[in-house]
Amino acid sequence: MALRIIKRTGDPLFGKCWEIYNYSFPEHKRRSLEEIKALIEYNPKKYFFCALIKQHPCFTRHKKGYCLSGDNSRTENVVGMLSFWDLAFGTLIENFAVNFIYKGMGIGSRCMKRIQEKYAGNDKALMADLFFNDVVHKAKAEAFYGELGFEKNYLPGCDIMSWPRKITDEEFGMVKGKIPVRPEGVRSESPLS
Repeated sequence: MALRIIKRTGDPLFGKCWEIYNYSFPEHKRRSLEEIKALIEYNPKKYFFCALIKQHPCFTRHKKGYCLSGDNSRTENVVGMLSFWDLAFGTLIENFAVNFIYKGMGIGSRCMKRIQEKYAGNDKALMADLFFNDVVHKAKAEAFYGELGFEKNYLPGCDIMSWPRKITDEEFGMVKGKIPVRPEGVRSESPLS
């Protein structure tokens, strides 16, 4: 599996990621297409919208069935999407979702474990934004990240879990109010607004 950073909404991978994004999150947790476009194109060193890619051998039709293509061709499937903020003291995962076709196959856990491996031995924190207005989505997110060793941070108005350490009041203060919220104010209660 690979993570591909999408740098423009015209990227062919963006459409599939956008579809996964829209059906995976409640409206209050999603940003508008215009906002995502602005963040991707004007904050390329801070905000990232990515496709989670799984490569498969390319199969060609043969009169006796299908066989592997002899030219080592590979097809790529978008199996998920990830959006995150690169901050001075860590990375804030804003949204992470797996395509419903691949749910329950462990792809999300494997991807997150790979990300955690990159952070191992690093002083930076990996954080997950758990701002959901409904208890079902929030409970699922807490269970998913909890199984991966993330801990709940008890900061004022904060709905964040982090790994391998909790974030400090000082670190939280550095980003509070600096991450854009949806213009119509639906996310005005976000921990970072």
